[in-house]
Amino acid sequence: MPIDATVGGTASNSYVSLEDANTYFSTRLHAETWTSASDADKEAALITATNIIDWYYTYKGGKTTSTQALQWPRAGVTVGNETYPSNSLPKELVMATCELAMVSIDEDVTADNALAGLRKVQAGPLMIQTADNGRPPSTGQLPDAVYLLLKKFMDNAGIRVLRLIRG
Repeated sequence: MPIDATVGGTASNSYVSLEDANTYFSTRLHAETWTSASDADKEAALITATNIIDWYYTYKGGKTTSTQALQWPRAGVTVGNETYPSNSLPKELVMATCELAMVSIDEDVTADNALAGLRKVQAGPLMIQTADNGRPPSTGQLPDAVYLLLKKFMDNAGIRVLRLIRG
């Protein structure tokens, strides 16, 4: 599937074009995973990263239009004294998409991590200690860099919560 990185587009499937991602990684150290991947893998990784960023997190403000395919751009996003324009993407979102895309080339970032949110596990006598890193445990499998780049844009806890009802 070809990338459509049109900001606010009705068929957009990525926050970052392949060309922009290649430019980003051209100045980043330790980008060998990205630079050695095929263009097809890079495009799939950018689309996957965008989907994950849209699905895992909820954000301040609201979609700029009801017809846009992705969660960004958004209207009404203010962090501290800075109000973000509703017709462009924050640089942190672009960086987070690139970083998550690179990681997803080598590993399935959507796979469950049974140890997410845990700092220590001990067998006898049983001890489980949770991590105290300020992150919701359900985002434990995503890279810290991605979470930290997006955190200031998150609404409340920033993660999607589904209510389960027993039938």
